[in-house]
Amino acid sequence: MENNTQMSSFYVVRDDLLHQLVNGNKARKLDALFPLLEDHLVTDVLSHVLKGLKSYLLLRGEQLDISTGYNLISTIYGDVTYVPRSLSAKREEMLKSMLIRLQRPVVLWCGGAIFFSPVQRLKGLEI
Repeated sequence: MENNTQMSSFYVVRDDLLHQLVNGNKARKLDALFPLLEDHLVTDVLSHVLKGLKSYLLLRGEQLDISTGYNLISTIYGDVTYVPRSLSAKREEMLKSMLIRLQRPVVLWCGGAIFFSPVQRLKGLEI
């Protein structure tokens, strides 16, 4: 038998060495989706700010008296809205009410993108 001395090589991506706020699968997914968003001149994103887009974060629950940890970091990097648990149970209605306030919104659903034009926002998305 012939002995193959050629060595194989591969890269290891360590999520613990990436940015402390955005890393892992979500970061890779957003990185893949940003060209699509930029192609459609999207101005607002409901989850991410590292690419210079305005970020909105909807958090279920009540605002803490003193923000610490991830809640504190979130307020620094984005516009945080605390949504009462009673409203967050109606997720689609809650998102639609948020979209009405945005200039050119895009909602990412399970890897796809749903684009809402201003006309659609005014006609059908108000609660």
